[in-house]
Amino acid sequence: MMNDRGGLPLRPPREATSMMYELVTPFLQKDFCRHELVLLGVTPEIVALPWPENVNFRAFDQSEEMIASVWQPNPAILSSVEQACWQSMPVDESSVDLILGDGCTTQLPDKLAYQKLFTELARILQPNGTIVMRCFIRPPLQESLDQVVRDAFAGTINYFGSLKWRIAMALVEQQDHFSIRVSDIFDTFNDLFPDRGQLALIAGWPPEMIETIERYHQSDTCYTFPSLTQLETLLSQWFTISEVHWGHYELSERCPVLVLRRV
Repeated sequence: MMNDRGGLPLRPPREATSMMYELVTPFLQKDFCRHELVLLGVTPEIVALPWPENVNFRAFDQSEEMIASVWQPNPAILSSVEQACWQSMPVDESSVDLILGDGCTTQLPDKLAYQKLFTELARILQPNGTIVMRCFIRPPLQESLDQVVRDAFAGTINYFGSLKWRIAMALVEQQDHFSIRVSDIFDTFNDLFPDRGQLALIAGWPPEMIETIERYHQSDTCYTFPSLTQLETLLSQWFTISEVHWGHYELSERCPVLVLRRV
């Protein structure tokens, strides 16, 4: 329970992974040939889905630590992991049927990284291939930090991950671009909630869960939170967003599952 309350919706809930699986299952079952599937990251909730036997599942992550601590192969299919940057994967051109990702665009630091990623995905994807990914996007209407604080002290934010993302997105809204330094999220959190014990009591979160925010302290990492319109513009040279699916869990209105097709 603690992991869920700290990790959701940053970690994909079952509703999101089920939605992704339902979207790709008809594609994988339309014939009996072997399908090449690439996962951006090592998201265990996706790896463990009941993939059919005709899937060759390849995951890529540039973090050796993430691979060592998170990766577990799916015993029912051919599944492997390799350490590689998503912008340059050891995959043959036009050799992949399906690409999956969960929250991966948020880890891109700037617009140039988006361009490099989608250039690479267009290179490895077959012309009739599909990309299905859950993305974290800013809402169409700006949310103030004051509103985030009010909701937190009203006890209406169920997940600590939701609080972190709402702070991050509110900060991005105050800038002309959609990139935010992780250290700025940490500093703003401390300004808004100087008494972590009080926040823990009101929200019902264990203090050690709130202390995970320390990972953001003095970090050089940048996250990006474009709006859906901005994201569509960013990838328009290579892909179109053919479908947008929304869930019902907390903050799901900012975590759509997108289906991308080659231009």
